[in-house]
Amino acid sequence: QLVVQKITQASNAVRSIGPSSEPVPANPRGWRIRMDIASEAGERAFDSPFPFYGPNIVLLRSIIPKGVDPCDPGARYGLMVVNAATGAAVVDPQDTSPSRVVGGVLASETPPGDPVVIRGGGQVLIPGLDANNGGGGGGGASAALAAINQSLMAADDVWHRGAWREILNQ
Repeated sequence: QLVVQKITQASNAVRSIGPSSEPVPANPRGWRIRMDIASEAGERAFDSPFPFYGPNIVLLRSIIPKGVDPCDPGARYGLMVVNAATGAAVVDPQDTSPSRVVGGVLASETPPGDPVVIRGGGQVLIPGLDANNGGGGGGGASAALAAINQSLMAADDVWHRGAWREILNQ
């Protein structure tokens, strides 16, 4: 009784989730994303999902082994931002042809850290995620990084005052 979302990956390591082609259960109890990209053998979930409660989205992280040779260790990391309720791409309802980009795959010596929202809102940063990270394919570093940053823009919940009680009592 889960909605199945299908990810696709372009040659530049940018990932998208299109509209599901599988039937949606009458009473879905959640969603799942199959990590079945042929070029990313051995990919699996890595670390806990990171929720952004305000915009109701979640950052999913995966690890992709560099290969099967134990003498050549290493990994790449997938980062995807999806709608927490449906597992689908976060799209603007006003957009008539949304891109459905959810993130990308980056090579890095260490896994990226937990996201940090800059004080006051306006920007989301992931420690260890910068232009120096390698990409997954030809020219993928900049394309995958741009896709991840584009997806994180939906998590940018600009802060506002939650309560006026303290100010009014002064």
